[in-house]
Amino acid sequence: MRNMPVKFRKVVRIAQLLAVALIIFGPVSAVSADAGFTDIDSSRDGFTPSALNNNGEIVGTTFVSSTGLGNGTQVATIYTPGGGIDQVGNTFASGELSAFSGVNDAGEAVGTINSFQAISWTPSQGVVDLGSLPGGTATVPEAVNNSGEVTGFANGDGKVGRQNDAFLWTQAGGMVDLGTLGGTSSAGLAINNSGEVVGSSQTASGAMHAFRWTQAGGMVDLGTLNGDSFSQALAINNNGEIVGDIGTRRATSMT
Repeated sequence: MRNMPVKFRKVVRIAQLLAVALIIFGPVSAVSADAGFTDIDSSRDGFTPSALNNNGEIVGTTFVSSTGLGNGTQVATIYTPGGGIDQVGNTFASGELSAFSGVNDAGEAVGTINSFQAISWTPSQGVVDLGSLPGGTATVPEAVNNSGEVTGFANGDGKVGRQNDAFLWTQAGGMVDLGTLGGTSSAGLAINNSGEVVGSSQTASGAMHAFRWTQAGGMVDLGTLNGDSFSQALAINNNGEIVGDIGTRRATSMT
């Protein structure tokens, strides 16, 4: 997909660096204030975590190859405290690349198969195709809340000049285009349990700004600091507090 949002390009790069780090440094670990580090994957496959829920379940992607160096097939993977690592992507259709990017407290994971086909997954229901925007060929979920509402970004919105738009997917309404701040692309990066979405969007001037979207108010520009042309919102809690970065990657909180 051309002209991916900044966050997606950064995630791809981070995933590459983490895969290298895993090759060099070995097992993946989780850390808690009570217990310190806990080894969750002692294999050499290359498990890259991407999200964690309040029950300690972790989702991500395992890079499996015949040499065990973590640079081959992508397999959607979930870790549960009681069950350990499970490469559930191996149960999907043969030959499909898969990856998980988000998980809610019910253990529902979202991600992709075949690179850009959006899915949700639960142990009881298996894989559910989340569809796409009209005419779309690529959809990337980023996060899911405890109501099963999903946000991310997708192409194919049918609007001239658009590249990728943030979306909200719900069981009742399917996939809805959230639009942009006047530019050609946007991406939903996080969603809270009230259905508020945050992310980044290009403005009419070409700058990338953090946004907050609500059902009542639509997409609202959160701006930047000190004249910077870049900001993005990366997470939002259930109190509506937002965290992200601005300009030269300075961590920022927003309300």
